[in-house]
Amino acid sequence: MIEGWQREVGACETDGGLQALVEAFAGNAAAAALPLLTAMATQAGTEIRLPYLDDEWLHLRVLPMVLNQTPSATLIPHRASMCLLDTVEYWDAERVICRTSQHRSPGNPLRANARLSSIHGIEFAAQAMAVHGGLLSPNGAAPSVGLLVSLRDCVLHCERLDVLDSLH
Repeated sequence: MIEGWQREVGACETDGGLQALVEAFAGNAAAAALPLLTAMATQAGTEIRLPYLDDEWLHLRVLPMVLNQTPSATLIPHRASMCLLDTVEYWDAERVICRTSQHRSPGNPLRANARLSSIHGIEFAAQAMAVHGGLLSPNGAAPSVGLLVSLRDCVLHCERLDVLDSLH
C-alpha cells in the first residue's frame, strides 16, 4: 500500500520539498497524509489519492478556502465606505461566497432617503466578482480591470436591501 502511494505522489506534479519528504518517510504509513497536509497548509486546490484498504484508494478534492477574511483593498478599486463586503467566507475556481452587513449601515454611500434600493445589490455582486478575480490572480498579480457595461432582464425579488438581515 505505501509503495502505491509513493508512485502516486511521484506521478503527480510536486515540488522538490514534498518529494524529499516522501523519500524521507518511506515505509511510514502515516506519511501517506503528507500530500493532503501540504494541500491544506498551502490552500492549494488539488485532487489527492490516498491509500485506504489493501488495493483501495480514497479520492479527495481539496478546495482553496479563505474563511472570514476581509477582502483586501487591493482586490477591488473602491476605498473606505464604498468597500461593501465584510468577509470572504469561501472561494474556489468557479465561485466566491462573501458576507456583508454594509447594506444595513446608515452610512452606506449608496443610500438615498435613508433607504438602500435592491438595485444596489448589483454593486455588491460586482465587488464580489472583483474580489474573486483578485483571488484567482496568480502570485498576487494585480487582477485585470473589468467593467460592468450593461444589465438586461434583471429581476429584483425585494424592494430594499436595508431591511434584510444579511447578504451573502
